[in-house]
Amino acid sequence: MRRTWVVAALTTALATSGMGAAAADAPADRVLGETSANEAPESASESTSESASESASESRGAEPGDVSAESGTGADGVVAVAVSPLPVPKAAWPTTGRLTVYLCSKAELQKKCEGRGPSDEQKRKIERLLKRLPGLSGVRYVSAEESYRNAREDGVPAKKGSIPASFRADVKVPNVNLGPKLAKLPGIATARVWRTDFWAGKAHAKVELCGPANCSGRGAITDHERDAVFEALRTLPGVKKVYLESRGHAIENWRRVSYASTTPDVGEIFHLVLSDPSVFDRIRPALRGLPGVEQVSRHR
Repeated sequence: MRRTWVVAALTTALATSGMGAAAADAPADRVLGETSANEAPESASESTSESASESASESRGAEPGDVSAESGTGADGVVAVAVSPLPVPKAAWPTTGRLTVYLCSKAELQKKCEGRGPSDEQKRKIERLLKRLPGLSGVRYVSAEESYRNAREDGVPAKKGSIPASFRADVKVPNVNLGPKLAKLPGIATARVWRTDFWAGKAHAKVELCGPANCSGRGAITDHERDAVFEALRTLPGVKKVYLESRGHAIENWRRVSYASTTPDVGEIFHLVLSDPSVFDRIRPALRGLPGVEQVSRHR
């Protein structure tokens, strides 16, 4: 894959003038059981050296590491400004996790749910239990309406009422056996523990690109198409950083998060650091009409 995107050309006069190039109630111990051993952190497997220089960032008042440019004069006297997305940050894989407890609903076909959601008393008992379980923090109730809004915002084709209400919590030491134990309790349809996503706390949004099999009717994104998507992102006001995650790293991240050994249908992914949450609303319109994009969503 190319590591440099040529996006502009300036005359020699501009270069020699000194102007810099800028780029733009059950006992808790019965439910929790034994906790699995913590995995040793590993370094991110795929990363490359940053091609964006700090000096170019500083010349436009940006933070080091922001989308930036490097320039040089070619044999034809033209200064080419080359801009690249940032590589995957060098960081250990997260060892924490998250818990999602989906409540019964009218749409749930399980016999135990009897075609209705939990009573208020059942929800209170579930919440109290989760807050008492060792290793859980940040227990939060997510209504069906909020889940529906999030899905629609992320471009997921969901019908209203199709996503049930849930409780979510942070898990200090992920224990995959906790989900099935909680799922046996009244009012709970299913529950699952996930490992923390590699990009949690590192980026605010992601743009998933077409890989070999994840976009219907076509193959992986081409270099030209990737260039166009990156150019649209890097010039979008409020986008501070653009990282490019390789397909290999994305697959490894998915396997770790989901405890799966299969290979998902994914491609490369651009991960974005935004100046504020409202910038997300501009991303999808900025990419409209550009081929090679599968999905735009927030990191939640």
